[in-house]
Amino acid sequence: DEWRKVGPEGSKGVCCAEMDIFEANREAGAFTAHPCKHPAQAVCEGDEECGNKDTGDVGWCDKDGCAFNTYRLGHEKFWGAGDEYTVDTTRPMTIVTQFVTTDGTDDGDLKEIRRFYIQDGKVIENPNAKALNASSSASAINDAMCEEQLDLFNTSYRGFTELGGLKAMGGALKRGMVLSMSIWDDDFGRMLWLDAEKSKLEEDPQDPGVRRGPCPFDYGTDKDMKEYTKKHGPVEVTFSKLRVGEIGTTTTKQPKLERKYSLTPSMPSAHTSWGPAVMCGIAAAAAMLVVMAGRRTTEHAAAELLLQPTETEACEE
Repeated sequence: DEWRKVGPEGSKGVCCAEMDIFEANREAGAFTAHPCKHPAQAVCEGDEECGNKDTGDVGWCDKDGCAFNTYRLGHEKFWGAGDEYTVDTTRPMTIVTQFVTTDGTDDGDLKEIRRFYIQDGKVIENPNAKALNASSSASAINDAMCEEQLDLFNTSYRGFTELGGLKAMGGALKRGMVLSMSIWDDDFGRMLWLDAEKSKLEEDPQDPGVRRGPCPFDYGTDKDMKEYTKKHGPVEVTFSKLRVGEIGTTTTKQPKLERKYSLTPSMPSAHTSWGPAVMCGIAAAAAMLVVMAGRRTTEHAAAELLLQPTETEACEE
């Protein structure tokens, strides 16, 4: 196959639904739903199938996804390195993700993805998306919140909505997905989508939605990564104590808000620990990827995800 002259992309791709439980470093983080048109992996070819935001082609899978990035949504002091942040990424934490259905049963459609943290024995609620005009329910991912983000950020690409939103994402989770944990960086894109002051040269950091984190636009190349790790040590992250279960069963700590729901997907819980070199331009990620339609990864469909760190080192993706 011919390769494009710019960027690490060929003429074909492999499309599959992706649920990013968490992609983060010590500067910024996000959890993101990426629904797809097809119920299993599919090989795509060309813009119409693979998608191209520049030409307005949505493709078979949502490239951007609907994400909850606390920094981007107005809480620049929620997640970061140091005790001045609500969640201090230099210390261990537990991350719990909850999947709520329309009817409170495992058979209902996925309607909301909720998140809370536990650090030093204290439950920390995910903050409301104060950059939006939505109600208090904007502390979680739901279709209304996702649509309002697109409007506020003046986004013409509407893959999340056009490809079925949370209902489609829940369908993929029901069919069965595999947990993937990794540390990665991108010399081409410099991870600007995650933690940078802007992701394109022409963007204005003062415009809504442009700032994803505090990292400089020109930082994050392979050279930057090597220089940083030479000074600070190897990039590392520890995920431990993965747990899966109905809401309220994976940890004894729960938010004050009573949650009387079951979860749709089969999802594990985990304990996460970040190494000192997980910084701007690097991402430590836990994600669920579709591998086979019609097959579950566990016997129980209702689930709650827990990510919990075990070491007191800097947290960066």
